[in-house]
Amino acid sequence: MTFTELLFNLPADPTSKCKISVLRPIWDSPILIWSYGGSPGFSQRHPSFVKFKRQVAEAGVMMATYDYRGMCGDRDFCSTSLETRINDLMGVYWLIRSHYPNSRLVLGGNSMGGYTTIASLPYIGRESAIVLLAPAAYHWQAKYATFGPQFSEIIRRNESWKDSDAFPLLDRVVTPTLFIYCQDDEVIPPDITDRYIRTVHLDKSEIAFLPGGHKVFAEEIRVSTLANMIISFLKNSLLFP
Repeated sequence: MTFTELLFNLPADPTSKCKISVLRPIWDSPILIWSYGGSPGFSQRHPSFVKFKRQVAEAGVMMATYDYRGMCGDRDFCSTSLETRINDLMGVYWLIRSHYPNSRLVLGGNSMGGYTTIASLPYIGRESAIVLLAPAAYHWQAKYATFGPQFSEIIRRNESWKDSDAFPLLDRVVTPTLFIYCQDDEVIPPDITDRYIRTVHLDKSEIAFLPGGHKVFAEEIRVSTLANMIISFLKNSLLFP
């Protein structure tokens, strides 16, 4: 397996650089672009996240991960938003597509990254499959609010998530989808999970759950289980060895 890091300027902000880490098996393989959650201190170099990437890559799926603008303790965090995260993912997607034009691309994400994945779908090329782990849902107005008081005010409105654009966007997805929820999720309300499950097309989807709470990447044993679930799904849906 080879390990490559790409550094590029985001089209929306030429002064900002986004580092993409790519784990590539020796043979040709699908590429999973993963968008992680919203914790400001998290990064693609978190030990359990690195383990997750390597386990998936060793099974034959190329892994591409990145850090959003404003993450890793960046003081500019509160100048970013869901919209900038969607733009970051779009930039990563098209860069990976330009480097590996013949590869099948899979989009995946957890928590806020799950929402980011769904919200990016109208702006990118056709994906081969989608993987969602405990995705969040936000009122459509929250997309344009910077993180901080403005964002918090919107998402704390009672059941504001019901007006999320994520549900109609996911309803249009016709590619294989793996939807994983956390059995004892203390962050994503059960009503959001239920709405997502009712939205995905069951004839093209798999619904699964992980025991335990929302913070999957805090527990290595759950990370390994997650990786195995994704590997199995992609081998069945994309039919690669």
